[in-house]
This record gives sequence, C-alpha cells and structure tokens, in this order.
Amino acid sequence: YHPSEILATWHGGMAIHGGIIGGIIGTFIYAKIKKLNPLTLGDYAAAPLLLGQALGRFGNFMNGEIHGVPVPSKRRRL
Repeated sequence: YHPSEILATWHGGMAIHGGIIGGIIGTFIYAKIKKLNPLTLGDYAAAPLLLGQALGRFGNFMNGEIHGVPVPSKRRRL
C-alpha cells in the first residue's frame, strides 16, 4: 500500500465511487457554508450524475473495458 499515491490519478485507478463520495462531501460543505438544504442540492445533481454515468459507461464500451470475452459453449466436467 502506498498512501502517497492516493491522489496520483496519472497512475490510473480512478473510479466513479471516489467522485460520488467527493461530490457528496463537497455538497455538504457547500450547503453548510451557504446555509442551504443539501438534499435540495442533491436533487439538482441527480440528472447530471446520471448523464455522467452514462457517458462514462459509453467510454468504457468504446475502450473495450465493459464487455467480457466469449465463453466456450461446451461444458467441462470437473
């Protein structure tokens, strides 16, 4: 484990999980500073989050990362 490389996005390993968690934390901080309801801000963020997920999945498909490999049709005995 190399904690010093957590923010080293140029090494890969970025996932949507970190973006969502960071967005939620950022939303709560912003809501606290501006004295807004964080759930209302979450409603505003729902549609862009879904659009971002869809575009990310399309990018995965174009890179060949999301679909699997062909599976042999014959079953083997174990």
